[in-house]
Amino acid sequence: MARKKRKRRRFRPRKLIRRLLVLGILFSFFAGVFWLGRGTYRLIRGWLNRPHLLKTVVAQEIQGGDGIRAEAILLRQEVVVLADKPGKANLLLGDGEQVEQGRLALEVVDKALLASIDAELQKIEQGSSSNSGANSQELANVETKLIESRNQLYSAGAVYREALRTQAVASYNNLYNTFAKSARSVVQLQQDYLRLVQSQGAAAERRQELTERRQAAIVPVRAPVAGTIFYWVDGLEQQAVVNNLKPQLWDQLQAAKNNKCYQTSPDSQIEAGQPVFKIAVGKEAYLLLQLAGDVAELPADWDSLSVHVLGEAGTTFSASVVSRSELGPGQVLLQTSLPETLSLSRFFEVDLHKEGTVFCRIPAQAIISIEDETVVFVLDGNTVKAHAIEVLRPDKKYMIVTGIEPGVNLIVNPDGLVDGQDVTDRLRK
Repeated sequence: MARKKRKRRRFRPRKLIRRLLVLGILFSFFAGVFWLGRGTYRLIRGWLNRPHLLKTVVAQEIQGGDGIRAEAILLRQEVVVLADKPGKANLLLGDGEQVEQGRLALEVVDKALLASIDAELQKIEQGSSSNSGANSQELANVETKLIESRNQLYSAGAVYREALRTQAVASYNNLYNTFAKSARSVVQLQQDYLRLVQSQGAAAERRQELTERRQAAIVPVRAPVAGTIFYWVDGLEQQAVVNNLKPQLWDQLQAAKNNKCYQTSPDSQIEAGQPVFKIAVGKEAYLLLQLAGDVAELPADWDSLSVHVLGEAGTTFSASVVSRSELGPGQVLLQTSLPETLSLSRFFEVDLHKEGTVFCRIPAQAIISIEDETVVFVLDGNTVKAHAIEVLRPDKKYMIVTGIEPGVNLIVNPDGLVDGQDVTDRLRK
């Protein structure tokens, strides 16, 4: 049987080229995926192995902390000023302002009397302004007529005397009548002139009288001594002084704590004899303290204190401890020079600290314990240093501490750091 011939395929270059092109594209795709995956892997591994950047926070200074609490009573020399007459208060100075002796501090105004006087003065002024021109013109006219009548009277008199001299009897009657008529005219004009002058004088006198009465309706009240003015009087000004210091003084002042306090405000009604303000003489003041809780006395080395006023005042000032034998149990006497801008009430609460103690508020995450010691890490250039601190009390998400200076940069979450470590690679560029 005859063997079949094998059919030979024709060489097709275009088909070959297409196949090679597809193979090239597939190779490029897989090579790209490989290199992209390799680069992504290296990037992720580098990012995961990178050193974590450090977060810093600034220590903020605060006033006050967990010191020794005490109740305080303000003792100082004060002069009370009373009102002589009733009326409304017109304050001319601010509370806590420094005044010199004799300075006008307040006016007591009788507003009802003042309003009536001002209304009458206004009527006089309106009448004067509307009638001044007419009255002046009328007065000028009367004065002119008076001069003319006087001249006529003088002429008639001269003619009458001449008739008498020449004994012209026939003309006596007519001349006498003319002379008498001129005289009556002069008298009438003089009366009119005097009436107009008196009318203007009466208005001026009435205006002067009302002006004097108006001044009497405003009573000035001046500072009797130099010092600091306060528009509240609690009635303890004579009792709450250091010269009255004795063990019972605290209880006596506390018993009078709820007594009426006179507060003079703008346009408030004042009665005769009522206290209207007081003057604190000098800046020196004393604080009589009753220590709170079980604290019987201050530490022996607390000679100079930092006094933080609790509540609305929110002010800190320095004071020194005064040793006195007239104090009761748990009582302390402080001497201080109050700031000019500080206005204290008679009774308040304070927080006491030894002078020079600085309190800072920092995040709780910045504090760690190392070998039973509470520390924070302070950033000093490119290195960190451990500082021992004392935690006083929490304040929401923060802690109140001592042992560091305000304004330093602290590391937040300092776990793993050691004292003196170089953290250049972990600082934000």
